Amino acid sequence: MSKKLIIILVSFFGTAIIVAIGWFLYQSKSDDGLVSPLGKQEEKEEFSLIDWEDPAGFKFAYPDVLEIDPHEEDEENYAHLELTSQDHPGSILIWMKDTDYENLDEWLEGEQIETLVFDSELGGESAKKITYNEPRKLITAAIDVDVLVLIEVMPEDNWWEEVANQILDSFEFILLASEQDQTPQPAANNSYTGSGIIEEPEEIFE
Repeated sequence: MSKKLIIILVSFFGTAIIVAIGWFLYQSKSDDGLVSPLGKQEEKEEFSLIDWEDPAGFKFAYPDVLEIDPHEEDEENYAHLELTSQDHPGSILIWMKDTDYENLDEWLEGEQIETLVFDSELGGESAKKITYNEPRKLITAAIDVDVLVLIEVMPEDNWWEEVANQILDSFEFILLASEQDQTPQPAANNSYTGSGIIEEPEEIFE
């Protein structure tokens, strides 16, 4: 084998190794996050959380970049919230409405929902997650006593999915003022006989 041929082969394999190393480094940097044309990694949007406490009996935390329309003109439902963003297309709707269904299985059957359904949890209550592809939508449903709770997410990008997870994870059911007044009080040690006489507990002397 001539020296010229050896030099050509060494040069070829050397170039191939350099290209392979460069590709590996590029892939490693891409896996760490999105890289801008200037070579700097794009940062995630930062925001603060605000607590929303609704008179219908629930609360949750949401990013301060969202706007909430409580739809006060809706006199049919207990709650009708619409969360939107000026920078991200999409929305989240939160409903609370009367229902005759005793549980979620009856609701799924009655509404003839046949798409993908997963068991979940909302505010400590059993819930169902229903997914739709066209249009893309994710619904989390729960029944609190005789009230149906629906959280509908219509995401146009992954940002909305992160926001929805924040709302779902922080969602809590709370007692209304009228329900707090009806909370049973702890019984006293003395017993009331109904005759106007309070019976004191007997003392035993040894």
